[in-house]
Amino acid sequence: MTLHRAIGALIIGLAVCLGALWSADLLLEKRREERRAADSAFHRLGGPDGPVPASVFRIDLAIPGAAETWAYVKETDGWRMPQYRQGFAQGRALEGLLAALLEGRGTIVGRMPADAEHFAIIRGKALEADLRAASGNLLLHAAAGRVAPGQRSGECFAAAEGRDAILHLDSNPWAPVAWTPRDRFPPLLDRHVVPEALGRGFPSRIEIAGRSAPAVRALIRKDLPPDPRGMGQDRGPRYEWYGVFEGAEQRVNDAAASEYAGSFGRLELEELLGPAAEGSGPFADPELTVTIDYDGKARDTLILGSAGAQGTRAILHATTKQAFLISPVAAKSFAPDVKALLEPAPQRPQVAPEEPQRK
Repeated sequence: MTLHRAIGALIIGLAVCLGALWSADLLLEKRREERRAADSAFHRLGGPDGPVPASVFRIDLAIPGAAETWAYVKETDGWRMPQYRQGFAQGRALEGLLAALLEGRGTIVGRMPADAEHFAIIRGKALEADLRAASGNLLLHAAAGRVAPGQRSGECFAAAEGRDAILHLDSNPWAPVAWTPRDRFPPLLDRHVVPEALGRGFPSRIEIAGRSAPAVRALIRKDLPPDPRGMGQDRGPRYEWYGVFEGAEQRVNDAAASEYAGSFGRLELEELLGPAAEGSGPFADPELTVTIDYDGKARDTLILGSAGAQGTRAILHATTKQAFLISPVAAKSFAPDVKALLEPAPQRPQVAPEEPQRK
């Protein structure tokens, strides 16, 4: 009887153990399923409640091959580089970087730190960014590693400090950076004398003054009324350019005037000198002063100053109070070509003929 009881107790014990093991296996399988579901879901690098691009006011960017970490600060007039004479940064590129890091989504493909080296999310190989709020508080430290599946891909492996997941993002933070150690300028410097952050339109009036001012003292763009034959769908530009010569307006060549007007948006620096003021230093006796009015009532004043090394010329953007050196070729084109403005004889804008109606 005692033996039977012992065997019964053993059977019951085994049954309890098997039940416990079975329950544990079910729990583990449930957790594995949850893990697989989580890994296959799409996640943001900063998590569901992570920062958005509009909340970032400073980016500290560490790029492989760069000798230092570069800071970009969002000011009222655009992104600036305090380490490089308060120069303007490429705002659209920085916004693209933020969008890639904060709005990109991806699945979990690995874990930190075990898989960090495999996905090149390590110091010296990864693109690292500290994203900070206006208060200076760190919102996110992000690291972008290997581009997937190739160097021109729009996808990337990335991780965020404090979160162990490595994501295969559907975005590529490397693409907006486009910098190599061979570049002469710091990463993401806006080389335009009139920075893109100002969002200038096309010039509507250009006034030229100074001791070397040419015969034409102003160029004025006059918009034409819509062509009634266009049925409300004009094709091409609808304006004429006029020059002011000795106080009188005169029609000028539209192509030459448009080329000159558009040249200021393409004007690039050879060196950034930093903040400067009118009437001092190389701008004490300006050779030329060009005042540009744009659609939307914005205005820029550019002052061409004295010569620098190797034929370069100093130029001041009086609106942003930034001084630069520009190339001799750019300095020569600072004044309009009066001959090109007057020859050949200006022609009125042509309107493309209406297409015949198809039956």
